Amino acid sequence: MRIIGIDMTSTPTPRKPITAAVCTLRDAQLTLNTLDRLTTLDALGELLDTHSSPTLFAIDAPFGMPRRLLEQDGWPRSNWADYARWIGTLDRPAFKARLEAYRNPRPPGDKQHRRRCDELAKSKSPMMVFGVPVGLMFHELAPRLAATNVHLPLLRETGSHVIAVEAYPAIVAQRPAGRQPYKNDQPAKQTKSHRNTREAMLNWIGSEACQDVYACRVMLASAQREALLGDPTGDTLDALLAVVQGAWSWTRRDVGFGIPAGADPLEGWIVDPMLTPAPPAIGQTKLRTPRSNRTQPTRTPTR
Repeated sequence: MRIIGIDMTSTPTPRKPITAAVCTLRDAQLTLNTLDRLTTLDALGELLDTHSSPTLFAIDAPFGMPRRLLEQDGWPRSNWADYARWIGTLDRPAFKARLEAYRNPRPPGDKQHRRRCDELAKSKSPMMVFGVPVGLMFHELAPRLAATNVHLPLLRETGSHVIAVEAYPAIVAQRPAGRQPYKNDQPAKQTKSHRNTREAMLNWIGSEACQDVYACRVMLASAQREALLGDPTGDTLDALLAVVQGAWSWTRRDVGFGIPAGADPLEGWIVDPMLTPAPPAIGQTKLRTPRSNRTQPTRTPTR
């Protein structure tokens, strides 16, 4: 099975592209084939819409918005595709203005809602359009997903053999790294300690410990490993960590791709065993989820 992890950015450039880790999953082993860099949002849309063979995309960006926002701000909400397509009719300034108009009259602490999966994952509100602008990632991604026939478990189930699930690599990173930072976009803040932490993370995703949790482990050639270690922004590593979550989701394709039955079909869900008490994977023994290191690591956020 082809698994592609996407490290998303809402404004890709040659200097800060969208990163895609293209892997093959076979017998619980993930092999990294290529690390691709997409310098435009149109290139992302083409990637999502052009695959003809079975592929699962694991994308580090929110697929949905909090139900509370949808209901209180009057968004279309008969189904996810309705509001995803509607968002595509708003340009970026109009989208930001809509959220700002919603936030401004609200009291402190009630301006930016989170989905249930965000609360569990300790991820940012998908309404954020500043700092870590995950709301802008949603604004660019959701309409592009809605324009394809990609199968979106829980949100829009088309039956296509091309599937997309929402990832959040910080959850994978925290297992070997705890609170240790491992990346920074600013060269002056990139340290040897970050590289050492990336090395510990690569060791972990290639180990039995990773297979115990995610039903897979990653195999890397020495040149690939050096490329991942040598990327101080962590974008390539985050794309690979998204692949790990995507592979875990694929092993649970017969049980909702690891998404719990009570998940909200308007909000969406982040796929990870920490968020979902899932049954054993297909052909796998029961997984053990470590109870330690479950706090979100300090990092230069991408979500």
